[in-house]
Amino acid sequence: MITDHNTRGTWGALIAGCIFGINSIVVKIGTLHGVSILNILLCQYALALVWFNAKRLRQRSGHPPLSIHTLLKNPYNWVAGIAGGLTGLLYYAAIALTKPSIAALGLFQYPWMLVILGVLFYRERITFRVITITGLVWAGTILSMGLGPHRFNILGLLLSLLAAGTFAIYLWSLQRVSPSSTSQAFIVLVAAIITVIFALMHLKLLSRLTNAALFFGGLSAILGQVLTFELLSFAAKRISSTTMATLTTTELVVAVGLSWAIWGPSPHIEQILGLILMFSSIIWLKRQKSSPAVDAKNSLTQGKSHL
Repeated sequence: MITDHNTRGTWGALIAGCIFGINSIVVKIGTLHGVSILNILLCQYALALVWFNAKRLRQRSGHPPLSIHTLLKNPYNWVAGIAGGLTGLLYYAAIALTKPSIAALGLFQYPWMLVILGVLFYRERITFRVITITGLVWAGTILSMGLGPHRFNILGLLLSLLAAGTFAIYLWSLQRVSPSSTSQAFIVLVAAIITVIFALMHLKLLSRLTNAALFFGGLSAILGQVLTFELLSFAAKRISSTTMATLTTTELVVAVGLSWAIWGPSPHIEQILGLILMFSSIIWLKRQKSSPAVDAKNSLTQGKSHL
């Protein structure tokens, strides 16, 4: 039975959020050194494929292999791969256009988007509390961005909001993917194929394969793919998707804090209040979604998904 009180799953989600925040800074520094987003993503998926395929081959001796039919038949394996690939392209493009703090603020909208998924697919009721929380999250976003639109790139913000939608779908699907290292490799492969197709269609966006490209691509692969995917896959089987979304919002605090420390300027009081408002709203959302009735419904639904 999956519960929201599994300590190891909780820590896995929290640490994954922190690593996501650090990785966004790594990606931004890489772009400032002339490394393109596509180069970083391609290096990410290349190393991740090596890791997860090596893991799959190592575990085959002790566990019965997952059949190709079972792997391909589960639609959530496809959804996770497609959503993961699109999230990487959209979010990293947002980081290239604007500060990681602004990109993180846009991506931070994914927790309430998970609520929408619950309404659409599980007919969960939208309460006045959920509507209020959504409004508070948006208000916190505006405050955190500062005083005017001149402080950030609007296209970068829009791309990060689209990334929030695909990331919500990605987290939502992880609880329902086939529980196997083979499915992990498959999901990364699908995301890699999407990225390669995009790269072939936009060859001019690729940069030269320099030492900087290999360094930032390799470091981002470890942070943004291998470690975070392992931690999220672990947490997804132990805590609900909404709780996982809430816990991984540590990415926002880390990304914004590091961004302000490196690039400045020092945050104004309204920006700090905006962050506090957003974080408090998400905690309130988590409390609302973690009622006994909702947990029982989630556990029943998750149990059926694995039959």
